[in-house]
Amino acid sequence: NKIQATPSWLTPIQLAQIQEFFDVCSAVSMQTGVKHHVDHICPLLGKNVRGLHVPWNLQVIPAVENIRKSNRVEGA
Repeated sequence: NKIQATPSWLTPIQLAQIQEFFDVCSAVSMQTGVKHHVDHICPLLGKNVRGLHVPWNLQVIPAVENIRKSNRVEGA
């Protein structure tokens, strides 16, 4: 899903920003001892929405919150 939702027009800097989210996620998990996930703010395969795998649609959150959120947009 991530590959299909990654636009071909992203710049190398934006692709590096995506990788940075995963690096930060790993570091935060290691430093806190609490598992974190890289979450798509707008889900890639939500019930009513389709998000993109782009830097401005990513956030690092605790895994339990991401699992609770599932494929929904928070606050929607």
